[in-house]
Amino acid sequence: GMALLAQLSDAHLIELDLSGRPAADWVRLAFLSSYRPSRAASRARNLAGALERARRAGADHVAFTGDLTEDAAPAQFELFAQLVGESGFKPEQVTVIPGNHDAYRGRAAYDEQARTTLAAVSHAEGARFELDGVQVVPLDSTLDQHYVRAAGLLGPEQRRHFTDVSSPTLVLQHHPPIPHSARGLGWFQELVDVCQVEDAVAAAPDVFVLPGHVHHHRDLVPRGSARPRVFSPRAIVSSDDAIRFYEVDARGVRPVTV
Repeated sequence: GMALLAQLSDAHLIELDLSGRPAADWVRLAFLSSYRPSRAASRARNLAGALERARRAGADHVAFTGDLTEDAAPAQFELFAQLVGESGFKPEQVTVIPGNHDAYRGRAAYDEQARTTLAAVSHAEGARFELDGVQVVPLDSTLDQHYVRAAGLLGPEQRRHFTDVSSPTLVLQHHPPIPHSARGLGWFQELVDVCQVEDAVAAAPDVFVLPGHVHHHRDLVPRGSARPRVFSPRAIVSSDDAIRFYEVDARGVRPVTV
């Protein structure tokens, strides 16, 4: 057998009605959306369109790799859940992990959303599962940090998933496992422990990683590998076509054109 996996990332949803926002919330939203289209309705349409593409392609599972929201307002998570709920995918077919934007009101606030709003449309937060012979491991790379910083951290507990590997494993994490910034900007937007994570991925030939965060379609070959094992998509905030499909089976994970 073989499963078709759809990866969506970085929707940066803004609630459609902004009238209830306190003044301080406006400052954060203005800062965060300054370098992207700030049109709330078009972002919602992009996510709905991307989910529809995944549905038409016959995706068996949808992985959403973080930055569901622009600044973690509860109404933004509700909009996300509404769009996923209307997509026709069952909760057990959908996996959601947080990005740095989803934790800008604190990781505890995200956990509350994960237990409630998101649990209604996606399978258990952080739970590993099997997809056609491949272990899928959702990780949380979020930090409690000010919204001008976009860094992440996996930490030793989660990094263990790269070393305890006996069969093909697919790791979902928002921040890439390989450095991606211009010199000096790593502290600001990369995993704090990116060197340890990169070493772990390089040493585990059966591990594949699907990050988001960089908003670019990329296939990366870890050090010492013969094939690409780290894949990221463009951002849904920019286009409903920013979706990637993968064949998943006992041989591993391969991007496909659908």
